[in-house]
Amino acid sequence: MIAARHRAPLLIGATTVLFLIAPTLYTVTGDPSGAAAAVPWEHVLPVAAAIGALHVHHGLAVVRHRRPRGWPLSGLVLLGLVYLPLPVWGFNWASSQFFVTASALLLLRPPALAVLVGAVPVVGMLWTQLVWFDAGDVSWWEAAWVSVYWGFGFAVATAALAGAALLMRALTDLETARAGTAAAALGRERQRLSRDLHDLLGQSLSAISLKGDLATALADRQPDAARRQLDEVADLADDVLGKIHTTIDGAESLTLTGEIAAFTALLECAGIHVTVDLDEDGPAPAGDSDRMLAGVVREAGTNVLRHSEAETCRLRLTCRGGITHLRIRNDGARHGPGAGHGLTGLAERAAPLGGRVSAARHGHDFVLDVEVPAEPPPLAAAGQGALPG
Repeated sequence: MIAARHRAPLLIGATTVLFLIAPTLYTVTGDPSGAAAAVPWEHVLPVAAAIGALHVHHGLAVVRHRRPRGWPLSGLVLLGLVYLPLPVWGFNWASSQFFVTASALLLLRPPALAVLVGAVPVVGMLWTQLVWFDAGDVSWWEAAWVSVYWGFGFAVATAALAGAALLMRALTDLETARAGTAAAALGRERQRLSRDLHDLLGQSLSAISLKGDLATALADRQPDAARRQLDEVADLADDVLGKIHTTIDGAESLTLTGEIAAFTALLECAGIHVTVDLDEDGPAPAGDSDRMLAGVVREAGTNVLRHSEAETCRLRLTCRGGITHLRIRNDGARHGPGAGHGLTGLAERAAPLGGRVSAARHGHDFVLDVEVPAEPPPLAAAGQGALPG
């Protein structure tokens, strides 16, 4: 849950009580000059409490970006609680009008209508001072002073009462946005782990399985060669364990050069003839493009072993016009490009970099093409998705 939303009742309630104190005390104690008689507290407190409850009700709804159900009725009730006692209780009750202006700003749409309605009590108070001045009840400077006092009082009270609700709404929105950002970061980290572990384990376990099968085949005829294969299996297992730790820590960084070398070694170990054709003239891919293509090569090597009957495989890398083109072609296709989810995952990883992925089957050949900018756009890495297994 959002912490600011839980604190909203406290802040809105505190400001409501603060601005209810003045009209309640003035009305209960009366005017020492006798202009307004004291009103019994048992009459004033229930009305003040009802006004406060209605304002808190309005404010908490605004925090949740909505107007309360039945708000026209609650607004009319608030008007009645403020203005019906006013002729009887006198001028001491006048500051309760702060809640009318504040609720008008919170509930009415559009804002221009809210300002217009909220200004009515202020204009009324200033008009009262003008009438008293014309009648000779007060001097001009007293009327001016009281007008400034009430104008300033309405501005401060309305800003505090309505501002408390709007402030808590803003804080709630901010915490919601922060929670969403944290969730997105967590999701990206999970995708990174899923992608990296998929690539790492897929390739490494395929190599371990291949060498284990080779050791079994050599066990009777060439025991020394079989032992060498088993030693390599143990080394691979240790290497995988270390890479798992670095992957979890986020320390592993794929490189295209390293993955091409591993791709070649893995397929040749399986008896697949590999041809690598690298463009020495064009600029090498950098940054996220290099890492993305490295992941593609790793995934392609695993898929050739698991999903093809290839005898030859060719990897060609070129760069023209700022676009790096990777093509991997093998002659043992068993499925069309629609099989599995790997192509979708590759496309999701290329898209944030402005790249594209395509695959096609040509007879017995399966061709994977990937194009990405040699220099990826800024912040592209934040959008890279996981590669499904």
